[in-house]
Amino acid sequence: MLAARRWLTPLMVIAALLTASCDSAGTEVQPTPTSNSVVAASGPQGEAFYQPPAPPAGAKPGDLIWARPYSGLKNTTGYQILYWSQTINGELVATSGVAFWPVRPRPEPRAIVAWAPGTAGLGDQCAPSKWEYDQESMAKSVAGLVVKSDAIFVATDYQGLGTPGEHPYLVGHAEGRDVLNAIRAAAKLTETANPTAVVLGESQGGGASLFAAELAPTYAPDVKLAGVAAVAPPSDLATLASALNGSKYFGYTLMTINGIGTAYPAAVAPQDALTAAGKQALSVIREECSDVILTRYAGKKQDEFGVGPILSSAEFLRRLQDNEPGRTKTSVPILIVQGEADDTIPVAGTRKLVQAYCAAGVPLTAMFLPGKGHADSMLAAMQDIVPYLTARINGEPASSTCG
Repeated sequence: MLAARRWLTPLMVIAALLTASCDSAGTEVQPTPTSNSVVAASGPQGEAFYQPPAPPAGAKPGDLIWARPYSGLKNTTGYQILYWSQTINGELVATSGVAFWPVRPRPEPRAIVAWAPGTAGLGDQCAPSKWEYDQESMAKSVAGLVVKSDAIFVATDYQGLGTPGEHPYLVGHAEGRDVLNAIRAAAKLTETANPTAVVLGESQGGGASLFAAELAPTYAPDVKLAGVAAVAPPSDLATLASALNGSKYFGYTLMTINGIGTAYPAAVAPQDALTAAGKQALSVIREECSDVILTRYAGKKQDEFGVGPILSSAEFLRRLQDNEPGRTKTSVPILIVQGEADDTIPVAGTRKLVQAYCAAGVPLTAMFLPGKGHADSMLAAMQDIVPYLTARINGEPASSTCG
């Protein structure tokens, strides 16, 4: 409840800013979907919702599988959605999420704001669409802000969270596709033609947002992605594992090993050195959420689990590098925000990421917040994030802090 009260006043101010600016967004809007259009894609009740059918002939990434009404955010039209995304191998994979938009019809254009969630965990019960929007949380606050501004909010759970298969945690090429395909699915659900879209993500979601920006021009040229804001995105991933060794966030290292191994099994093949504790940990975390994982393994070190040979293997490092943001030039404007007191994502890695984007000629704005940590940078920067994304929705040219 305290967190919700802290958000209340800033959100009201920010919502007014975004509403005023979004009224002139240059997208073409269609009516809110009729009951017939939604019923045609009506999904089953209970956990069966997350169990997809086989892909039909002609299915494409971003196609809706089905949707069902969801009352997780008051005073909105809400749906849980199941849609087709794509693995790094090009295979269709069912991915879940949520979408909200204003109850009232609106003749003016509506943009799509995609939220890329931070780390929830690895187990299916951790999927944000199953629990997060019923709680006082940042995601719920962001969703409320977007709907108040008369935009469409969509959030992916990421593939393998809630749905069959394992979650390729920190595999940016998969997570970026999930975000872009969620935008496609939201446009179809709301019957919105050619909408302008922006992405906002934090932590894991910050990395997913950056990959959405990098992938969009070639993977999803039909998505009119106007800008991305990434808060505390993981980068310099090989160094990050060393920074987490012995810290209260060591559980992220184990989650990363599992995530990389999900997408690239050969990358975690050298497991002879794993201790009994290491084998046990990598087995059980697949079914757990991040709060449990971080609490159990707080302060632990690599040696106790024997994961050093995996983390230092050439194949693992190669796959980390493959999923390192900042290696691909993009025309999508990017805002990166980082707290200088962040004790989870090293600031030095983010500075290197900024330098890489600048060297590639990416339209980039970087903000480093004195005294702010991993958990409070998002709130502290919202007064800058919202005008930045609003300007992108309105088609204004992006400035750059490079050079």
